[in-house]
Amino acid sequence: IEPGTFDLAGSTLVMRDFVDISGSGRNSTHVQSSAPVTIQAPAGIDAELRELTVENDRANAGPGTGLLIQAEKLVVTLVNIEVENVTTGTGVQINATGRPRLASVFSRVSALDVAFGVDILGDGAVITELFVFILSFSTTTNIGLIDRSTGESVIDGVSGFVAGATQFNIGIDVFQASPRISNNQWTADSLGSPATAVGLFVATGGAVTNPLVRESSFVALDSANQTWAIDMTGSSQLQFQHSLARADGAGSIGLVMQNTSVANIDESIIEGGNASFRTAAATSLQIGGTKLTGPRFPGGFTFCAQSYDGITYVDLPNGPCL
Repeated sequence: IEPGTFDLAGSTLVMRDFVDISGSGRNSTHVQSSAPVTIQAPAGIDAELRELTVENDRANAGPGTGLLIQAEKLVVTLVNIEVENVTTGTGVQINATGRPRLASVFSRVSALDVAFGVDILGDGAVITELFVFILSFSTTTNIGLIDRSTGESVIDGVSGFVAGATQFNIGIDVFQASPRISNNQWTADSLGSPATAVGLFVATGGAVTNPLVRESSFVALDSANQTWAIDMTGSSQLQFQHSLARADGAGSIGLVMQNTSVANIDESIIEGGNASFRTAAATSLQIGGTKLTGPRFPGGFTFCAQSYDGITYVDLPNGPCL
């Protein structure tokens, strides 16, 4: 596609099997639409989408999605996605049998109600070098990336900034999924409002939730209410290795564990102004070789091995981490 802006009006561009769509560069080729979806990759096709910008603007007439991926063999590279003036906005929604691949993608979303940078369903996805930007003040909830797939997504080299919602600003939301998350950097910022800020939210409604996080950072900032770097609910599980969880703001806690959640923290940094961690009676937390900054409030089973206090740098005794 040559340089220029290609307006689909109220139509969706539906990709076809063995037909690649290649623009002249992200800043040169723009495909825009006021339809609920700008570009759709239907199930069963084998194709690539690259080097362009996808735009969705519905003039606040309803929900809008920039790119809908239902094709398991789709490859997306060097693509910008911009969604605005919608009720519920989604930059990329992936719902495929198999795992489509995304690399070097930028997703920017603003909406009236809820904003998602990336929404992963189906069998998951393989994502590398993606950046999400959500700064939306009229929304109730902003979520950078939500993984609710049944497969095992690979989420590598992904960064995001999520801010402005009135109730929840969340970096990554893992719901009944078990992704492999590495080399990620996420910031959830409530900008001084009462909205809850959470860097990594891990929850389950019955299915297994067991993400593996390595070499990543999750930062929650500046809520006037609750500022939690990691929040775990239900019977979710988490393996957190060589990574950072930091909360700075009112009610700031590095790790919050609720219900019957289970976490293993290895050679990481957990920081919170009010507490490094807070667990409930039925939770299980094991920590090894980790720096803990802030008071510690163990409720259920909690065990520290070779960890240390982030303020005085005194080794914590094996056991309750007190």
